[in-house]
Amino acid sequence: MNYSTRYDQRKKRRLNRLLNVAIGIVAILIIYVAVKVFFTPGGSEEVIADLEQEQQQEEQSTETEQTIENDRDIDSSQEEAENEEIREEEEEAEEELSDGEWQPIGTVQSEPFTIDFTRDSVNWKEMTHAIQYATGLDDDMTIWRIENGGDAMSAIGTVSDKNNRNTPYRVRIEWVPERGWKPVEVIKLSSNPYL
Repeated sequence: MNYSTRYDQRKKRRLNRLLNVAIGIVAILIIYVAVKVFFTPGGSEEVIADLEQEQQQEEQSTETEQTIENDRDIDSSQEEAENEEIREEEEEAEEELSDGEWQPIGTVQSEPFTIDFTRDSVNWKEMTHAIQYATGLDDDMTIWRIENGGDAMSAIGTVSDKNNRNTPYRVRIEWVPERGWKPVEVIKLSSNPYL
């Protein structure tokens, strides 16, 4: 039993010595830094200048990283825009048929006009009639989509012949007050985006 207590005492002494040495080293470092800052001529200015220089370097590296990220974002957005243009051109290379030579189809709707995309509504029937007029398709055509054309007075319809579903027509129609829907553009797509 005496052995374990002697062993514990030696262990405590070693630990105390180690801690005292560590405390001494820290105290010496504190004194060295204090002397350098307070008693060396220009010491505090040097420390402040060093800190400012490090801060400027960090800001510059952050700005450089932000500039690189912004450049990447701009490049990727430009690339996406180019890809979108190419995709649209492919969809619409596609053969453009005659442009704007149509007359309004007439209407029974009253002014002020509000567009209604509900199937079987009067407006829907007049829109499909204008699309048929522009494409020459009969009542047996497939309507893939009729959607807003970008404002309250236009619509875009994508339709095809029942027998030729792979190359539909994209028809832009515009509302002429008191005269009805007027086709203004017909494009034959090279592929059907809805298949």
